[in-house]
Amino acid sequence: MSRTVRQLPRRPRSVLLTGTTGFVGQAVLERFLRQEAFVHVLIRPRTGRTGTERLNELLAKEAFDGWRQEVGAAGVARARARLRVIEADLAHGLPALPADLDLVVHSASTVSFDAPWDHSMRANVLGPQHLYEALHAAGARPHVIHVSTAYVGTDRVALSTEEPVEHDVDWRGEVAASLARRAMLDSEAGMLPVPATSGDTRMRELGRLRANQLGWTDVYTMSKALGERVAEELWAGRGLPLTVLRPTIIESAVARPHPGWIDGFKVADPLIAAYAKDRLVAFPGRPEEVIDIVPVDVVVDAVMAADAVPHEDTAAHTPAGHARYFQVGTGVSNPITLDRFRAHVEDYLRAHPWTSRDGTPIRPRPWRFLPPGDIDSWASRRSTVLTRTADLLDLIPGLSKPTRRRIEPAIRKLTLLRNYVSIYQPYTCSRTTYDDTQTRRLLTRAAELGVEGALDVRRIDWHDYIRNVHMPSLTRAAERRRRKLTPVVVGDTVRMPARAAARARKTPIAGNA
Repeated sequence: MSRTVRQLPRRPRSVLLTGTTGFVGQAVLERFLRQEAFVHVLIRPRTGRTGTERLNELLAKEAFDGWRQEVGAAGVARARARLRVIEADLAHGLPALPADLDLVVHSASTVSFDAPWDHSMRANVLGPQHLYEALHAAGARPHVIHVSTAYVGTDRVALSTEEPVEHDVDWRGEVAASLARRAMLDSEAGMLPVPATSGDTRMRELGRLRANQLGWTDVYTMSKALGERVAEELWAGRGLPLTVLRPTIIESAVARPHPGWIDGFKVADPLIAAYAKDRLVAFPGRPEEVIDIVPVDVVVDAVMAADAVPHEDTAAHTPAGHARYFQVGTGVSNPITLDRFRAHVEDYLRAHPWTSRDGTPIRPRPWRFLPPGDIDSWASRRSTVLTRTADLLDLIPGLSKPTRRRIEPAIRKLTLLRNYVSIYQPYTCSRTTYDDTQTRRLLTRAAELGVEGALDVRRIDWHDYIRNVHMPSLTRAAERRRRKLTPVVVGDTVRMPARAAARARKTPIAGNA
């Protein structure tokens, strides 16, 4: 007897994840591994490592410890059989994608506030373009969850609402302009004896300038806003379901995959690390302003809720019925001010101070908030005095080298402080707040449908989270980082581990022990 339609077995869902090796991407993959679904992971191969090798390394990381213990070796093998690696660099195009995709979670991007202009445009604008074009070419019609950032609205409006960002910028023209300027600089560099890095420096300056001209705080927020417009035009604009998810500052987990889980230093952590090492004498901001932090598992809860709750359930809040917007943060529902955040960090460090290389406890000076202009002017004047002093002492035989050994670290600290002011002041000095009304409705509806998790941010106890969850985790991360950066003695030679040295050069704001 033939089976009825109701009796036919339902095929497992087919999911595509981008940005899987990133912070949010790891946590999203950990959730989907617990489902009976075929998961396609887009991974960029790197020199000496294929995409499959990178996936195997990923599954051995801390984010998946609890899952591996729960399912055992047999469960890991079963899940691994449902994983498919697609090797590609989104910024440069995609191979053919599966036609049967049910869901795409796109979280791949560059998250640097100060990346070269063309790098941000390639990753955050061209990347989405290539993704949506590849989906169309495959004939796939999945629901797409496009992970953006709440800061696409920073300083454009006082209250950033869960709807499209208003602008008339031509994203195609902006991409073309950034690539053309890079080509011009590369051509000039080929004719002049200039360092290879000077092109990146110039492109950073041009990215900042262009973003400010168009009304964004930096090249990151500009490129993410243009990436949203790509999704709106190439996906929702063709009548296909789109969810744009806008997290605020994403930090360590409250509970999942385990309390305090974090993968490297995130947005606020370089500041905390600099303060813990007594390298941050002042910081731009107003004590009464809100710092909008959200734990990573709340962001993943929102991803899973957006997947589970149909568009028609939120149709009243969905422009044209195809795109919907959710801001995932705490600044409205459970705000914490910069002053309270500082107090929790200081309380923790008084009880658990970080140590210097010789094991001496570091007792940082009080963390002060000052207007960014005041900090920058003071740091500039101080740096000029120190530089001139060092130059004058070069004229005195026998004093130059010892003096420079004392002065140069002080100049580096001041340079770091000025970099912090430039990068962070749009966020710590902004008066924009990020409404999360629709996100709360989404999570409530997901809970009604039985979706596990759906943490209510109003239940977060900031004292407990910062003091007992985030700061201990950040301290462990800093200790691991210091061990990786510790020089190794080989015979009579002191060497820095190659990968650690490269990472230190790339991420100076993370603070080097």
